[in-house]
Amino acid sequence: MRVPRTDRMVPTGQTAAREAEARLIGAVRVGDPRLGCQSRGRAALGWLSGVLIVALLIGWMVTRTGSIRDPISPAAQPSQVADPGGPESLDPPAISDGGHPLERVGPAPTDPAGGISRREDFDKEYDGHGVIRGRVQVGEGVEFPDNWELVLEPARFLEGREKAVYRVIPMTGGEREFEVTELPLGGYDVSARAAGMNGTPLPVLLYSVAGRPDLPGAKYSYLILNMSPAGFVDGSVVNSFGRPVADLPVALISKKTQDVLETTTDPAGNYIFPVVLDGEYEILFGDPNGPLRPAEWFTFQAPSMRYPEREVPAFVDVTFQVFDERGAQVPDASIRGYRDSGGTIDLMTDGEGMALARFLRPGRYRVKAKDREGLLGKVDFEIFANDGTKRIEIVTKS
Repeated sequence: MRVPRTDRMVPTGQTAAREAEARLIGAVRVGDPRLGCQSRGRAALGWLSGVLIVALLIGWMVTRTGSIRDPISPAAQPSQVADPGGPESLDPPAISDGGHPLERVGPAPTDPAGGISRREDFDKEYDGHGVIRGRVQVGEGVEFPDNWELVLEPARFLEGREKAVYRVIPMTGGEREFEVTELPLGGYDVSARAAGMNGTPLPVLLYSVAGRPDLPGAKYSYLILNMSPAGFVDGSVVNSFGRPVADLPVALISKKTQDVLETTTDPAGNYIFPVVLDGEYEILFGDPNGPLRPAEWFTFQAPSMRYPEREVPAFVDVTFQVFDERGAQVPDASIRGYRDSGGTIDLMTDGEGMALARFLRPGRYRVKAKDREGLLGKVDFEIFANDGTKRIEIVTKS
């Protein structure tokens, strides 16, 4: 029995690949049954040769480097640091109108050699004039108004607003496009407004680049403005017993424009303001000069809002009757007065010398009556929560 040699070296790398190739070629030549017939051996030889070539290449790489490396190792590449800002336009970011990016006319070019590559590298100036162009659109199914106004006003938040001017440009022909030239540079809020329509303002900054007359800055802007129908506000009022309060004045005062909307409650205590623009409002229950409740603020956005039900405290209706010294009724006499703790009265007598002051709060009042000839009458009185109604007579004297 032969004892196998243990000192035989195990071939590796290129040597192993060559010996394997030699054995396979010899087997094919003698028609080794393990490989099938002679013709099939020749067919397989081509495929195996390709595999062996790859094995030879791998063996060669192993013998040279001892490991397989990435042919494009990151460590071998030159360092590349991206400019976080990059060569940007000197124009401010485009403002969107909610789905329509605003196009910009004449964007400021960059100057790679000039060193201006980031927005913080330059200062803005507001000397000179610019142009704002654009168009106005309304929603589907909404009739475009024949008459509307283009409103440009100093921006609420943009820099340069102190350089902006206020302009209102009437549009009376149903036109939808606009252009404003020779407009002082600055920060603007631009909107379109029409009766019964909301106009959402868009901020626009017009400026030039300080010390760079070769750069246009942002002196031109193109806007798409939207108008949409106003909405309505409704609600109800009850007294301390939970019963509806009829004929109660209710007022809305716009925080922005100070415009006053007025209405009264119906027999069921309900009220409605049918046309209300978006914005902040103060609501008053009772005479605005002497409301029954402290003023309340709220923000409205179309299309509608149901204001929470409000309860008003006890009130009194007072009927004034004005006479002269002869006892005759005095028509067209003015009646003015005030309540010690707040609230005013401002009335005019009718043909019978009478005037009705409704929804007065309990308290002490001082009132004067003055007729057409300048004769005066004065009276002080107090009303209480359980009075319900009260009658006060005033006599004018020479």
